[in-house]
Amino acid sequence: MKLDNKNESNLVRSADLVVDSENFRVEKDGQPIALTPRAFDVLTFLLRHQGRVVEKQELFDQVWKESFVSDNALTKVIKEIRRALGDDADAPRYIETVPKRGYRWRAEHNDSLEAETIAIVEEHSLTHIVVEEVQVPDPFEPVPLGTAFTQPRQWSTKKVVVLGAVLVPVLVLVVFSFTRNKEKTPGNFAPLKSLAVLPFKSLKPESGDDYLRVGIADVLITRLSNVSTLAVRPTTSVLKFADYDPLQAGQALKVDSVLDGSIQQVGDRVRVTVRLVRVADGQSLWAYQCDQQCNDVFQLQDLISTKVTEALALKLSGTERERIAQRYTSNQAAWEAYAKGRYYRNRASSEGFGKAVASFPEAIKADPKFALAYAALADAWYWSSATSSDHVPREVMPQAKEEAQKAAALDDELAEAHAALGLLHFTYDWQFPAAEQELKHAVALNPGLPDVQMWYGRYLALMGRFDEAIAVLQHASELDPVSPLSGTEVGLPYFLRGQYDQAIAANVRMLEIDPNLPQVHTNLAISYAMKGEYTKAIAEFECVRQTDAGFALDVGWMLTFTYAKAGDRAAAERTLKENLRVSNGHYVYPYDIAMAYGALGDKDQAFAWLASALRKFTKP
Repeated sequence: MKLDNKNESNLVRSADLVVDSENFRVEKDGQPIALTPRAFDVLTFLLRHQGRVVEKQELFDQVWKESFVSDNALTKVIKEIRRALGDDADAPRYIETVPKRGYRWRAEHNDSLEAETIAIVEEHSLTHIVVEEVQVPDPFEPVPLGTAFTQPRQWSTKKVVVLGAVLVPVLVLVVFSFTRNKEKTPGNFAPLKSLAVLPFKSLKPESGDDYLRVGIADVLITRLSNVSTLAVRPTTSVLKFADYDPLQAGQALKVDSVLDGSIQQVGDRVRVTVRLVRVADGQSLWAYQCDQQCNDVFQLQDLISTKVTEALALKLSGTERERIAQRYTSNQAAWEAYAKGRYYRNRASSEGFGKAVASFPEAIKADPKFALAYAALADAWYWSSATSSDHVPREVMPQAKEEAQKAAALDDELAEAHAALGLLHFTYDWQFPAAEQELKHAVALNPGLPDVQMWYGRYLALMGRFDEAIAVLQHASELDPVSPLSGTEVGLPYFLRGQYDQAIAANVRMLEIDPNLPQVHTNLAISYAMKGEYTKAIAEFECVRQTDAGFALDVGWMLTFTYAKAGDRAAAERTLKENLRVSNGHYVYPYDIAMAYGALGDKDQAFAWLASALRKFTKP
C-alpha cells in the first residue's frame, strides 16, 4: 500500500522511511512496518529529535514515564526497531549507539515534522497487522496549576484510536500487533484458532459492577462464537480465571489467544482498556484504550468484536459478519438487566438461577424485542426447575417453552432459541423428533456453542445412537476442554452402552484438569457401581460428600443404592434415613429417591416416588 501524497506538508521522510501524520501511516520502501507500543514510542521520539544524542534517561522519562525499567529493556526495544528497519548496530544507517549516553537518529530528515503525532494506520493481512493510533490529551491527567480550563491542553504521549462516530466523537487508543523480527515473526506461528474472553477487570473492586464486567465479556463470547473457524470458550469456563494473568489463563483454558480488558470509572468518565494476547509468546496482537466518555457499551462491543476477528486474521462468511455485528438490543436498561441475569445464571446455583429468572423479565420489559433475553429466560426457567423446589417443572416448563418460542419468532436464526426449544422438547414434552430437529438446527446456526453440541450429544446417547453421540460429545469437549460438564458427558454413551471402562477412562481424563471436580467423582462412582466395583464407587461417593456440600445430598441417594447393591443393607438404610432427614426443605429428584428404595427392595415406596416424579414433570 502506497501513501497518499495529497498533502505533502503532513509527510515526513527520513531516508526510505515515510510517515504520513494526516493519514496515520508509516512505510519503509513502500511497505507498512509494525512495532510494539514501546518500540513505536522510542522510534517516534528519536525521529522528533533526529540529529542529536537522545540520552537514555530522557527516553526512560518520556516513554516509560514513572515505571522503573533497566537499560536492558531499552536495549531490547532498540534491537526490535533495528530488526524492523533492517538496520545494523555495527554499521548503523538509522540508529547510532552513543556509548554510555544514548542513541542518535542518523538518517537524513527531509521534511519538517509538523504534527504532534506519528501514527500508524490499520493494515491487515494473514501475516501482519498494523493498527491505527493517534495522540490526544489524557482526561485523567491533572491539569497543571495556572492553566485555564478553556485552553487547549498539552497532548500527552499516550496513544488513542480515532473512533469518531463508532464510539463517541473522541480520540481513543488502538495499539499494535505483531513484532517483525527475524528470530520469531508472526508467520512462524500456526493460525490462531481458539480464544478466551476473560471477564473485564475493575480497577475499583468495591464498585459492585461485577455483572457489567462479566456482561461485556459474555456478549463478546456470544458474538464471536458465531465464527465457525474460531473456538471461543464459554462464559462458564472463563469465570474462574477472571483474576488470572492472561497468559496463565490462556494456558489453563488451552487457547491460542486471550482477550483481556479492564474498566475504571472516574466521575462520569469511563476508561476502558482491552488487549488481545497471543498465548504462545505473550505478544500483543491488538490493544485499545478509551480515555474519554466511553459509555456506549454497544459501540464498544461492535468495535472489539470487529477488531478481534481482524487481528486474528479470520476469513468470515457474509452470515458470520452479520452475526458478529448484530446488536441483540440497543436499549441500555435492557442490556444491563440481561447482563445481570447472565451473571447470576452463570453462577450455576439454585439461588443464581432464581435471580436470573427475576432479571431477564426486566430486560424484556425494557426491550420487548430482545430475542436473546427470551431465550435466556427459557434456559433459566429450565435450570431453576431442576435445582429448586420453588419451581416445579410441570408449572414452569410451559412458561420456559413460551419464552423460547417468542425468542425464535423474533429471531429465527438465533441458535440459543432453537437450543432451548430442543432441550424442552427433549426433557419435558418428550417430542423426540421435534427435539432433534431443533437441536440440529441450533448446531447448524452456531456450531461454536459447546452447550448446544453437548445437549445434542446427550439426546443422541439417550436415543441409543451411541456412535453419533460419541462424535458430537467429543466435539463439544474440544470446544470447551476445561468444562467438567462437557468433558464428562463424553463418557455418557459408553456408560449407557455398558462400556463402563471407557466411561471411567473419559472421567479420569477430566481429573487431570482438576482433581476436585465433584461431577467427575460422581460419574466415576456410578460407573464403578454399575461395573460391580462397589468399594471404589463408595470411596468416590464419600469423596464428593466430604468436599462439596452442594453435591452431598445428590450423591447420598446413589450411595444408598450402591450400599444396597453391595449387600450392606444396614449402611444403605442408614444413609437413606440420613438423606431423608437432610433433604427436608431442599429440592430432590423423586427419581433418585425411587432408585434408592428400589435397591432396598421396597417396591411400594419406589413406585410412589416414581409417581411423584411423573407428577412433577407431566403437563397439568
